[in-house]
Parts: sequence; structure tokens; C-alpha cells
Amino acid sequence: MNKKRKLLLIAVEIIILFGLMYYNKNRSISFKWNPNLVLSSKHFEIHSTSSEENTKATLNRAELLYKAYTDFFGESVSFRKSAGKYESWLFGTRSEMRETLKMGGWAEAFYFNGRCYQYINADEKNPYHWFLHETTHQLNALYSGFILRRWSSEALANYFGTSESDSNKVYLGKIDLRTYPVWWFNSENIKSQSLIPLRAIITEENGPPRNKYFNLYYIHWWTLGHFLVHYNNGKYKMSFIELLKNGDDLSNFEKYIGKVEEVQRQWYEYMEKVLLPLVESARKLTK
Repeated sequence: MNKKRKLLLIAVEIIILFGLMYYNKNRSISFKWNPNLVLSSKHFEIHSTSSEENTKATLNRAELLYKAYTDFFGESVSFRKSAGKYESWLFGTRSEMRETLKMGGWAEAFYFNGRCYQYINADEKNPYHWFLHETTHQLNALYSGFILRRWSSEALANYFGTSESDSNKVYLGKIDLRTYPVWWFNSENIKSQSLIPLRAIITEENGPPRNKYFNLYYIHWWTLGHFLVHYNNGKYKMSFIELLKNGDDLSNFEKYIGKVEEVQRQWYEYMEKVLLPLVESARKLTK
């Protein structure tokens, strides 16, 4: 792609982004939603139409995620003092959320402009994984101040969101089969014709169309995040954190992590020989 075309595309993306921000900002004014409950903890505030029990349980997971997140980064990330508590809107049902926010498409939850939006279905085996995913996006922006490309943003959110959790702790890296996109992960995803090149993941160029291969992209982002944290006893973890702090483009990836072709080989091997056996053996135990 020549320089002029790349600059044009960047300009178009900026125009679209600001258009969406303006649209959502003005659309949010007209939201007719009356939460019957507002609960706060040390770091979070949830406005809710779900039950008090569900809201308290969600607030507890938020604090557990906060601890897991801050422990993960430790002193390597400078804390950005928030103007207030991290805010979420928690809807009682999926249909209520989608109707209130006039949502189309697939999204089950999202983070936008400082606030998380999600619903809780207490009948699900793990009703919190969407919340953990979006709250990670929130902490990336408001706690760490990261400015991330899609690949690293989703790698982090998927890493935290797919980790097992209970009412006491988030167990980072321990894969929960009841989370997205783990439930889509299988041997078909690691066949050569399904694998997306690492260079395409990082640059968002020359990869398959995301709208057609949505789940496959999420599987790649999740496995890449898990790989960068846990491969070879955490070989890349601190380098990954430095990458997040200093810019996650291709040049910095090769500066902090390694040559794309070699890291891709290691990542693909990690998917096949570590993650797939872990997931498949865990599935057998749950049958």
C-alpha cells in the first residue's frame, strides 16, 4: 500500500470514528432507561435493572478483575488517576439492552467512551465473561492509558475474559471452556487453510475479511494473548507489556518480541501442542 493511499485510509477512519462518537454521544442523550439500582464498590459503580443479587455478584467480579489486572501489570504500568469510579450499565436481559441501546449486529456487550454496557443472564454457566472482557477494555483505557490496535486490545480482553473466575479470584490464564471464543476453538482452527498470518493480525492488512471470519479472528486474538503471556514460562510477558506501553505496531512488535516469522511459528505450535490439548482434555472431563 503506497503512502498516499495509507494516509487517505487513516483520514477516512478518523472521520468515521468521530462520526460514530458524535452519533453515540447524541444518541445516548435520548436513551430512555431508568435503572432501579446503583451500587458502588471501591473502584466501580454499576447502574442496574438486574436483581440486587446479580448486581452485587457482578460488582464483586469487577473488583476481582481489578486486582488481577493490577497484579498482572504491577509497577510496570503507571496508574492513571480516574476522575471517578469505573462505570457500567448492567441490564436485566439481553433484549432490554439491545432495545435500549438500539443495537444491531452481534455484540453481546461493549465498552465505549468510558462506560461498559452489558447484561447478565444468571442462568448461563458463566454469566460474567462478557463483563470481564469489556471491563478489561475499560481498564486498558482508563487505568493504564493504553492506546492499542485491535489485535492487542482484543488479545488482552480475551485473555482476562476467558480466564476462570469464582467469587474469590480471577485465575489468570486458566482457560474457562464456558467463555467466548474458547467454545469455538477446535482442531479445524489450526489447519493451515484456517490460520491467519501474524503479520496480517498485527497490520490488519492482507487477512481474510473480519465480517466473514469473525469468530476465527477472535480465536487468533485470544490464542495470541495467551501465548504472549505464557509461552515458555512467560518468556514474552514483560516484553509484551513494554510493547503495550510503547506502541503495538509491527516495528515495535519485532523490536520487543521478535521477528514475525519466528514468533508466528512458535505461536502456531503453541496453539496446536499446548492450547488445543488443554481445551480438548477439559471438554472430555465435562462430558
